[in-house]
Formats: sequence, C-alpha cells, structure tokens
Amino acid sequence: MDHIPMQDPSARLSGGSMRARTKHPITRKTEQSGTVSSNRPLVTLSQEELARVEILVLLDKHLITWVEASSLLKVKKSQVYRLLQRYRLAGPNGLISKSRGVQSNRAFPSSVKTLVLALIRENYSDYGPTLIAEILPEKHGIKVSAETVRRWMISAGLWATDRATRRALHQPRRRMTNYGDLVQMDGSDHDWFEGRGPRCTAMVMVDDATGRLQTLRFFPRENRNAYFRTVKCYISEHGRPLRIQTDKHGAIWSKEKRTDFTVALDERLKIIHSIAHSPQSKGRVERMNRTLQDRLVKAFRREGISSIEAANEFVPGFMEAHNSRFGRNPRRSGDSHRPIHPDALESALALRKECRVTKDLTFSFQGHEYLIEGTNKDRSRIAPRVRVELQLDGTMVVFANGRRLTVHRKQQ
Repeated sequence: MDHIPMQDPSARLSGGSMRARTKHPITRKTEQSGTVSSNRPLVTLSQEELARVEILVLLDKHLITWVEASSLLKVKKSQVYRLLQRYRLAGPNGLISKSRGVQSNRAFPSSVKTLVLALIRENYSDYGPTLIAEILPEKHGIKVSAETVRRWMISAGLWATDRATRRALHQPRRRMTNYGDLVQMDGSDHDWFEGRGPRCTAMVMVDDATGRLQTLRFFPRENRNAYFRTVKCYISEHGRPLRIQTDKHGAIWSKEKRTDFTVALDERLKIIHSIAHSPQSKGRVERMNRTLQDRLVKAFRREGISSIEAANEFVPGFMEAHNSRFGRNPRRSGDSHRPIHPDALESALALRKECRVTKDLTFSFQGHEYLIEGTNKDRSRIAPRVRVELQLDGTMVVFANGRRLTVHRKQQ
C-alpha cells in the first residue's frame, strides 16, 4: 500500500500552493453566472460569527496575513487554519456553532421545566425567582438555581425585567465596624395577613454591622408603646447597643423638645439616640422592611397565620433562618453590647412623673388619688414630692428619696 506523506498545514494553505489559489465552488459559480442562485438558504449569523466571516474573506483574498488574522480573531494560528478550511468547504454556514439549537447535556428535562412553571402559576404567581428557588427544594424536592427559574419565568411571561427604570444613585455608607455599634429601628405598617386578619405594624430592628434581623414584633399600630416594648425586647436578649437610629415618627421625636424615648435612651440607658433625616440614611432597615413584606407575608400565607399573637410566635424561627442565610460577619469580632439588670431596664423604660404629696400623704396620678402607707413617724422621711414610675406591664412604682413606697388607691 502506498503511503501519502503528510503535508504541513501552512504549506497546504500558503499563498503559493495550488489549493490556496483554488477558489470556492460557490465563488466560481458566482463568477461564471454573475448572479447567486435565489434557492440558497438564508444564513443567520451572530455578531461574532459575522466578524469572523469578514476577517476570513480578507485572509482568503490574501489581503491580510495569517498573523494578523490570528490577532483579529483572538485565536491561535492552528485555529485560523481550521476556520478557513471550514469557510472554504461550506461558506458562512461552516462558521455557525455546532451547538446552536442543541440542548445542553446539563439542561433540565423539559418535564421539570413544565412542572416548575405549573407550580409557579398555581401557588407562587406573586413570588420572585430567588424566593421560588428557596421554596422548591423545601416544599417540592426540586433543586433549581434562581437564575434558571428567572429565565424560565421570563420565557413564560411570568416575570418582567424593568431595566428601563433607573433609581437615583446614592453613595452607600460603609457598615459599622463592630456588632452592636449601630442598630436601625423602624415600624412597617402593612397588610401582613392579606385580609385574613387585622392590618398591623411590624417593629423591626436591624444590626448595621452584620445586617442581621435582631428584633421583630407585631403591634396593632406604631405608637410609643410599640417602640418602648420593642427596645425592651431587644435589650433583654442582646444587651444595650451603642446607638439606636430611628426616623422622625411623632411617637418618639419632637422638634421642640426631647421626648421621653430620647431621654430614656440617652440619660437612663446610655444609648445614643440617632435620628435619620432621610430614608436613605436608614437604608438597611428600609430594605429589610421590603424583604419582609415579600418573604414574611408569603410565609404567613403558607402557614395560615392571621393574628398578631400567632405572628409573634412564628417570627423567631423565621428570623433564625433568615439570619443564617443573609447575615454576615462584622469587620471586627468585637461586641459593643453592654449588659443591664432587668430591674434597671424596667425602670429606665417606665413612664415617669413627679407628683406633689399632701399633708395627708396623698398624691394624684392620671386622674386617681393614691395614699402612701405609713405612720406619723414616717411623715418626716417622705419628701414633698414623689417619683411615680408606670412600667410597661402596667405596674406602678413610687419612690421618695430613693426609697420605694407602698401605696394604694383611695376609694372615691
């Protein structure tokens, strides 16, 4: 058997070889007839493939060198040989990617896509792709990435991208260094139960350094009681942070004077009460509110929760799962929280008022008259004024000269 010696590719395709001077059959036919047959199929090329065709045409006509073609195509010289050979054999069709229109070996079966889209239409029509990707393995045992869900939803018309609308850009503030340096607090009035229960307010506290959801409690409305009880819940569990930042809600802020909320934080608890003058300055808790209005509302729907009491029982587990997924480590490992005795915390958050004591050892508070228990010998030790503290649980405590007094309400 005769053996045909292998030729160097550069020799076969060089300008001096017979094959390099041989024109493509289509080119010869075009030159002979002067026109191109109208029966040729229409070729659709991508921008990258069209650019390759232009460069290969120049190379085939010897208008550029192999080195220049390799540089323009950003491929090695051997790949330029292969591309030119495919172009000469099949024309522009030879440069079309062989994987076009072919399903990837890693693609999900069409049955999985159909099932997921059916579940979305039936149960999760108002869910976002990220949340759906978290719910599918938990509820249905289907593990699909959020980007895959997003592509499927967009192709099915279940999710629309709003790239035309651009929000105003704000320079982001750098996170605090230590855990407990700053806690942002806000109330979010929303239809949390989607009509199954009363409209209410979620009091939210978020640590700035870690982004963790620290406290979440539901109240009928955003008022003084909601703010004080939420702060008590936070400090009882985590301790006293360095700062608590709030907005200018009328229940806790006044332009004319310091409110009892500011006094309780600054003077009694030694916590700096910081005021946010714009939503962007407390963006951490604002974004948390939007997240909760999406994820938590849907969690309430799945669990059938429709009351404030049931919501407050449910949120600890939700917070733990949320923080494990979205929480982050602070830049430093320090903890700025400080401890406080429970009795001191109760006293610091109590409503305080100075009342004048009469000769009969009585005083008036909130429209009622109270009698201080004691004998005539105790009169000299009782100051002309007493400090009345009404604690958050409704307990009234009376002090005089630092000593707690026993009182009872006088009968009318």
